Amino acid sequence: MKKTLFLFLFVLLATSRILAQDDELDNFSFETEPLKSESNPYFSVGAGYQLTFLMLNYDELNKYVADKLGLDKFEGIFTLGGVHGFTGLVVIPNTRLGFFGISGSKISEKENSTTNLKRTAELKVAINGFSIDYGIVPIKSLAVLPGLNFGWGNYILETTETPASIDWTDVDNIIVGSAKMNRIENKFMMVQPQLSVEYAVTNFAMIRANVHYNLTFDNPLVDKKWTFNKDAELKNTPNKMNSNGLGLQIGIYLGLFNY
Repeated sequence: MKKTLFLFLFVLLATSRILAQDDELDNFSFETEPLKSESNPYFSVGAGYQLTFLMLNYDELNKYVADKLGLDKFEGIFTLGGVHGFTGLVVIPNTRLGFFGISGSKISEKENSTTNLKRTAELKVAINGFSIDYGIVPIKSLAVLPGLNFGWGNYILETTETPASIDWTDVDNIIVGSAKMNRIENKFMMVQPQLSVEYAVTNFAMIRANVHYNLTFDNPLVDKKWTFNKDAELKNTPNKMNSNGLGLQIGIYLGLFNY
């Protein structure tokens, strides 16, 4: 009987202590602070190969190539390839500066079996310049970069008419007019507003997709904007004969990509 009474008193005392502690918990206040969102920093140093697909307008060019030379029209996407290198600017966070050089060509040709003459027209475009971009990192390893390219380039049309084949010993005996070559060239300046999306596969490798618009204008640093056979000034060229157009680009890069 004494044991039972002692056990009852022990349980009663323990219960009262627990209830007292619960009352004390009500006196504590818990304050929550809002989480601070921080933008992810962007920094990269690298170089790689890029492939550009440019949508050119060939209408004015085809009036000469097809209508006058009798060749097939230029059609389809104009493809350029080249290198692009860049480095992040420590003094301006998330900003990088780069340099690039790309070039490409498209050819139309036809051989006349009756006259044994081969006629060709080749369009060449080369662009060099600088790039400046600002990196935005929505999630780790993925960056969105609005930016601007600016630089200079050459727009060249070369046409040839030659025998389909000739022996080395007959080179000096070619009759003037049976073999000829003409070159039309425009030296231009350009700007390209662009938007790039980049994904760092590892800290040392990155893939890139880009969309831009190539906008060209006459180079003020040269006296002759258009030339014929390098020396003669070419006047009254069509305004729409240029390398303006929407461009899409893909590239693969190696370097250090910290984002």
